[in-house]
Amino acid sequence: MRRSWFRRQVAVIATVGRFATELAAKGATTTIPIVFSASDDPVKHGLVASLARLGGNLTGINLPNTELTLKRLELLREMLPRAFRMAVLVNPANTLNTQTTLREVESAARAMGLQIRTFNASKSREIDAVRRNRARPDAVFGASVSFRASARVSLARRPARCRCP
Repeated sequence: MRRSWFRRQVAVIATVGRFATELAAKGATTTIPIVFSASDDPVKHGLVASLARLGGNLTGINLPNTELTLKRLELLREMLPRAFRMAVLVNPANTLNTQTTLREVESAARAMGLQIRTFNASKSREIDAVRRNRARPDAVFGASVSFRASARVSLARRPARCRCP
């Protein structure tokens, strides 16, 4: 792999959201610049030395999805103070982000006195399963889920059908 990069004279390597890919690129070259977009802490995963001084040939952006997810859950709770049961939608394809987000959401939900049930939501039929669930949630919470266009339509229709925010 490394030889083909140099043969092609790659100017930059761009990665998005998968630390395994970013770590492989980091291990393959110390000269080609690597630009990353990470949803979890790149320091914790050994990608960079610190956020203040990345070091090496890596640079990028860290989108603090966990912190944003918690804030969104707090806002949902403020808007719906009587909501108790939450359906939490996650994308099982993004294992690392999903695990981190769920740990944080579960902790915050306990502190707020919320009951949550997690649903995979990478496809429209999975989102539709939330609608068919007998234990109707008081609200649906998308925990940093990447939806395809067809899934977005299903998600938008779901609350309207059950009168659920």
